Amino acid sequence: MYHVYILENLKGRLYIGQQDVVADPANYGLYTSATAQAQLIDLRTGSTMLNINGLNAVLQLQIQRSDDLSTWTSSADDIITVELPMQVGKGFYRFAMPQE
Repeated sequence: MYHVYILENLKGRLYIGQQDVVADPANYGLYTSATAQAQLIDLRTGSTMLNINGLNAVLQLQIQRSDDLSTWTSSADDIITVELPMQVGKGFYRFAMPQE
């Protein structure tokens, strides 16, 4: 027995299937912004994971202070937060100390 499908019916089914995946990507074994940070680990020394806030990547840096280079302290007032607009596709960021 042969089934004849009209192109418009196939497009409609593809759209519905796509919406199912977009609505619940974890159900299909895909990463979501909610699960990615918990599942991905960057093993490089000193690496930093960026948090996602809507359409922005959020970078936080904690400044620490020391009088003797052995004992370090930090304060909530010494946190620098920068929100970076995310771009479509891949995006890479790095930060460096400004050179004067």
